[in-house]
Amino acid sequence: MIRDTYLTLQDPNGAVRSFHDLKTQWGFSQFLSLETFKEASNGYLVGDSCIFGAEVFVIKSTGKWESLTMIENPPIMTFTWKMQSFSKLDQSIYYSDAFTVGESRWKLQVYPKGYGSLKGKSFSVFLLLLGNKDFPPKRKVYRECNLRVLDQLNDNHMERKNSSRGYTAFVPLEDLQKPAKGFIYEDVLIVQVQILIVSSVKVVGVR
Repeated sequence: MIRDTYLTLQDPNGAVRSFHDLKTQWGFSQFLSLETFKEASNGYLVGDSCIFGAEVFVIKSTGKWESLTMIENPPIMTFTWKMQSFSKLDQSIYYSDAFTVGESRWKLQVYPKGYGSLKGKSFSVFLLLLGNKDFPPKRKVYRECNLRVLDQLNDNHMERKNSSRGYTAFVPLEDLQKPAKGFIYEDVLIVQVQILIVSSVKVVGVR
């Protein structure tokens, strides 16, 4: 410090750093090159000594924070949809009634004759989250579920454990139509979803 001046670095755009239990330190990994630091004419290293300092402003936050909890086997965890007169369904897509699990509302979405590249080849099933467009920014809902098409004769259900949106190739149409498989009985097909885990978000308060 031969000129009584300091090198000062500040976050761009006046960014405010938040210190908390999971992030107890902030800093700059490349504050000053060693070459510049050791150059005597720059005055940073004098007599094998240097001076460091930090100016800290404490800002009281009035925002809210959220707590995410994963709920296993939530109440009303199984929803069953009986699709009557299945052979007479003539639309490409159908939706179940809405149902509530945890804090969220859901619907089943099926394509009786298949979806996308598997149209005409496979029965397609998806689980839809309702009202997600109204969620706060960056809010996500996590869930894990079992999707099923029930075998009404032998209890040999077609089941897939699912943590994504659903399945385009759920049951081949060839298998779905076989009477011995029991998926369609008295022209009724039954689709079922069991929610195994769902997330719950709680606004804890001012932080």
